[in-house]
Amino acid sequence: MSTFISEPGTRLGGRYRLEDRISASGGWSAWKAIDETLARPVTVLTFAPGFPRIREVVTAARSASRLTDARLAQVFDVEENWDQAYVVMEWVAGDSLHDMLADGPLEPGQSAEIIAEGAEALASAHAAGVAHLCLTPGSLRWTNGGGVKVVSIAGRLRSRASGALRSSRPRSR
Repeated sequence: MSTFISEPGTRLGGRYRLEDRISASGGWSAWKAIDETLARPVTVLTFAPGFPRIREVVTAARSASRLTDARLAQVFDVEENWDQAYVVMEWVAGDSLHDMLADGPLEPGQSAEIIAEGAEALASAHAAGVAHLCLTPGSLRWTNGGGVKVVSIAGRLRSRASGALRSSRPRSR
């Protein structure tokens, strides 16, 4: 079971202070937070009590923490115990592809770069047996430094026996 943290100022793990909720949907919230130990911004995902995919998300986050491609946002910490669950990731400053498209069409060169870099980053994750849990235009960020980062990488784990990607989600027929 996890506690759905919904108040700015809440501290998790004795070091992560929630500041601003940046999104929420379906039993989870994403927060901009401060790692008070290292004095740096981070992204923290918190989950509502009874969130149905918590084990899948925690397992996937642990797997994603081992990915080394610089175009993938790093997972720093994962906690799951009887009263709370959260995932701490790299804070990526910049604009999401979703936000950029809301301002109108992109230049063809920039579009190609974002898609190519995102695809290469995802290919490196797939090679390590990790697929993105929910890839959307909001998951691709054009960083303030002019690079591409894929955020919220977690997801289905590759079955070692079959090499196929699997998920706990039921397939629609």
